[in-house]
Amino acid sequence: SVCWVQGTIGLKVDDALPNVPADWEKLKERSDISFYQWVPFCLSIQAMLFYLPHLIWQALAINSLGDNLECLLTRAKKANQVDDRGARQNLVNACADHLCKLSRQHADNRTNTWSALQHYLTRIPGGRLFIVGKRMGNRIAFLYLLVKLLYLANALGQLFIIMKFLGHSDMNMVTFGQDLFNILKSKREWGGSEFFPRQTLCPVKVPHLGVRNQVYTAVCALPVNMFNEKIYIFLWLWICFVFLVSVLSLLTWLGRLALQRYSRDFLREFLAVSLLAPIRLPGDEYVGDGRGEEELSDPLVNKFLREVVRCDGNFIIRMLRLNAGDVVTGEILARWWKLFMQSEERNRRDLYAKMPDYMPGFKVTPDAPPRPESNGEPMKTPEHNI
Repeated sequence: SVCWVQGTIGLKVDDALPNVPADWEKLKERSDISFYQWVPFCLSIQAMLFYLPHLIWQALAINSLGDNLECLLTRAKKANQVDDRGARQNLVNACADHLCKLSRQHADNRTNTWSALQHYLTRIPGGRLFIVGKRMGNRIAFLYLLVKLLYLANALGQLFIIMKFLGHSDMNMVTFGQDLFNILKSKREWGGSEFFPRQTLCPVKVPHLGVRNQVYTAVCALPVNMFNEKIYIFLWLWICFVFLVSVLSLLTWLGRLALQRYSRDFLREFLAVSLLAPIRLPGDEYVGDGRGEEELSDPLVNKFLREVVRCDGNFIIRMLRLNAGDVVTGEILARWWKLFMQSEERNRRDLYAKMPDYMPGFKVTPDAPPRPESNGEPMKTPEHNI
């Protein structure tokens, strides 16, 4: 109990055994060991550090990125679980409408020089992840990758902290890992750590009546440090595994978001499958239109992927697939595509409606795109160029 409250002092092999209080004070300044009592609090702080990147992402995902991503994912997952077809379709439509409005809110309508320079730099491979902005359509994806980097930095820093606690801070992680695996494989006992000693010395003052207090040297056994060592050895191995998984996850998401051609091919194929997948049932609203890749070769699809979906939309679609599944995500993407087509059709009709009166032969109908009228006679080519 005295050692637990006052702390202990570690002695090296060549250190002389102190006899007077002054010698004890010198050793205490050099090698006082009084922190192992606080190991539970250290582990709690480490756990909070692991949770910190997740907390940052949760704070960003709720309205800080211009949208409540948590609500969008929850709505999509609910659509995957609901049994009523009407309620399911309403949830799918709500998600698609939400994405459509978000893309319009974040649309880049700037015409200045800085905007043109930003768009030029994004044509460089991987450039759209570093020219960041809400109007560039990549802010959500960039911050997600930044949070992944925080996970890596946290894991790497904690590995060095654990090596320091185990008394091997002068070794690199590869050598330390090899030594640790060799010890576990050979079933030898861990040699002990200067930070978690199993036996230490502790000066104990015993009062005697009528004389000065006598200082005795007590040998303190610290069995709790055996558990502390094993805990930190397990943590080192576990964090190494987490670090490797985080590296693979970061590289995977970099490939998904930075490689534009790969991203567009994925979205094009997923959209084609989603348009062909729906089966119309009585009372259901049909989202797909029965046309597949032959329709998606149109340049309008490239405009949809390049100007509407963009990098953030690609990220959201992939997150929806991971959380709600392919079926619901495909229906949301198909509905989003249908809303885009309706918007393009309205824009085209407005363009024809605003054509000058001196353009003969054009007639705008409410149900079909305008076609030139011939009336059985050869159509005259207008003299004005548009």
